Amino acid sequence: DALTNAVLEEFENEFETFPEAHTGLDITYETVQDTDTWFTLKLSILRTAGSGVVEEYFYHIDKRQKKIVSLSDLFESEFDYIGVFTQEVLRQAKARAEQDKSQIYWVYPDEETYFGFTAIKPDQNFYFTESGDIVLVFDKYEIAPGYMGTPEFTIPAKLFETHLNS
Repeated sequence: DALTNAVLEEFENEFETFPEAHTGLDITYETVQDTDTWFTLKLSILRTAGSGVVEEYFYHIDKRQKKIVSLSDLFESEFDYIGVFTQEVLRQAKARAEQDKSQIYWVYPDEETYFGFTAIKPDQNFYFTESGDIVLVFDKYEIAPGYMGTPEFTIPAKLFETHLNS
């Protein structure tokens, strides 16, 4: 995998340049889903240097079409999945923040702590649940402060199932 090789090469170069540095790299993977239709692999990269940063990548293989797909490949072209999913993420983030004051999300444009989350990315990290919902996975610092990790938001299938490509 090109991503894994690039990460390893970067780590080796840093180690050669700074051999006394206290750094670490841990790359793991897990199968998130393996059905008749989908195979999803989650690749996690943990980089440590005093503190740590986790990056997660999801690879989805449509077994029917025998190809890797991203979020933007799933829907009919006229379906505004970005708008629908963004509104659902905003709704859930605000509800979570109201229920638990320790949860902070950058979804309130009028607040001092707003860092500009406006919409999901066209190819946002995601995976399917067993019930057919989509879970959107955000990178650390993408929608919330670092202590929140990699937040996930479940998009109910009822919001998109009639717009899936066949």
